[in-house]
Order: sequence, then structure tokens, then C-alpha cells
Amino acid sequence: MKIFRCDAEGDTLYIEAETVQEARTQLHEKVGPIPDSLLSWSVVVTLPDGETLL
Repeated sequence: MKIFRCDAEGDTLYIEAETVQEARTQLHEKVGPIPDSLLSWSVVVTLPDGETLL
């Protein structure tokens, strides 16, 4: 599993998934549809202190 960081309009979410597509699916299921043009994805090695997974 990887930890994906998703930045959208100043908000940052962390999602654990195997692929960015799986992470995108989890995001859409939990918060609703967000245009992909507003999202920026990256992979982090560890979850930053004080952050939680979506």
C-alpha cells in the first residue's frame, strides 16, 4: 500500500491505496465528485505528524 497526498483548492487529504486510481475512487466515494483538474496527486513515504487517512 502507498499513501497518496491529494491537494485540492488549498485542502490536503491523505489516502492509503495501491494505485492513484484507487485513491481517486475512495476520494469520490467519501467526499463526492471533484473535477480532476482541481486535484494534484503525489506519494508520501509516511503520514505527516498530526494527519489522518481519509
